Amino acid sequence: MPAAAALHVGDSLSADITGAQAAGFAAVWLPRRGAAAHDGAVEPPPDAVIERLTDLLDLLDLLD
Repeated sequence: MPAAAALHVGDSLSADITGAQAAGFAAVWLPRRGAAAHDGAVEPPPDAVIERLTDLLDLLDLLD
């Protein structure tokens, strides 16, 4: 499977989102309680943001 076909979900903008995108994966940010809002400091920004892990199901339906 090519990296572009994968989707990475993580709660760290700097480690998960930036790392996944650098590897060629689409990246979905799941900010946990107390996480700072995305302020544009991480470039590129996440491909999507979800509030709960269950929101991933709806996102996958949209991508399908």
